[in-house]
Amino acid sequence: MGLRHRAPDHRRISGVSMSPSDNHKPPIKAFLIDLDGTLIGPDERISPRVAHAVKRVSRLISVSIATGREPKDAIGFAQILGLTTPQISDNGALILDSTTGKELWSVPLGESNSVRVMDLILEREHAFIATHPGGTIEDGAAIDQWNLTRISALDLDE
Repeated sequence: MGLRHRAPDHRRISGVSMSPSDNHKPPIKAFLIDLDGTLIGPDERISPRVAHAVKRVSRLISVSIATGREPKDAIGFAQILGLTTPQISDNGALILDSTTGKELWSVPLGESNSVRVMDLILEREHAFIATHPGGTIEDGAAIDQWNLTRISALDLDE
């Protein structure tokens, strides 16, 4: 039996198959990538090499940013890369439409948890940032809804 010529598999990137194979492993359906230290460097920029790789993968499978950062960061970097799939922010508590920035799914902390955390932060006079599906809040008096997805106390002495 002679060697058979195989057409190149264009659904391969660096030896990783994006489609089902004979070894019965499920195909890769999505690629999730973190921002800090993975997609972006300390300069808060995406290198041309990384941008090219992500765009290449996004032509084959869904690519989403999954970050602990605010929604605006996930959406902003997704738009730079031309990603149209849902993006994940607030450590997974919020999934957003990457073209509109609108909430697709969220798991708020709950009013009682949010109030308890905010009481502690404000009592200690810490700066903070709280996120919710519509944006961010940095002033305790501005909290008029308790569907917060993340609350972070900030250490301004660093």
